[in-house]
Amino acid sequence: MTNSTYRLPLDDDPEDIKLAFEHFKEATNVSLLDLERHFQLGMACYRLGCYEVAVSAFRMVLGIYPDDAETFDLMKSACTSVGLYDAGVIETCTKIIDHNPKNTSVLTFLGECYHKVGLRDKAIPVLKEAIAIDPRPPSPHLILGKMYAELGDKDSAMEEYKVLSCLDKPRPEILLHFICSRSYLKSNNIATAL
Repeated sequence: MTNSTYRLPLDDDPEDIKLAFEHFKEATNVSLLDLERHFQLGMACYRLGCYEVAVSAFRMVLGIYPDDAETFDLMKSACTSVGLYDAGVIETCTKIIDHNPKNTSVLTFLGECYHKVGLRDKAIPVLKEAIAIDPRPPSPHLILGKMYAELGDKDSAMEEYKVLSCLDKPRPEILLHFICSRSYLKSNNIATAL
């Protein structure tokens, strides 16, 4: 962990710092169960911008209670804030999926984690599984489309673009620009990008 993880952001909202302090007070309350203590510690660190420590605390909560959607969303947000997609986060997501295999939100984030660490062979089936369970959320289509574009599979990427364009307004354009930029980089000719 870097030293910046433990810094107190000086220009943060004083109300946020006050709330973080309240969470720290709760976290040190000996009458709380471990689950609540870890959650309060995670919340305090999250509010202070100490995202790596928050992720560790939220992972402890999810290890005890894997069905806690709020804690998962906070962990995911903290991970995304610092680009933390390591083996520990992947392990936590895998344990949640073992407990609830139909959780498309966790499947999608697990696929994103695999993608971020370069394990596309694991990411693609996980994202396809999330889509098979519920094809409506746009996120797995966007991540899958970007992966296909990175792999040079423009046809599969464009298929995800077509699906995404029926589900969401801004994301299809993000994916289309990504596909075009990847195609342009490969061909070095804008006319062949699409």
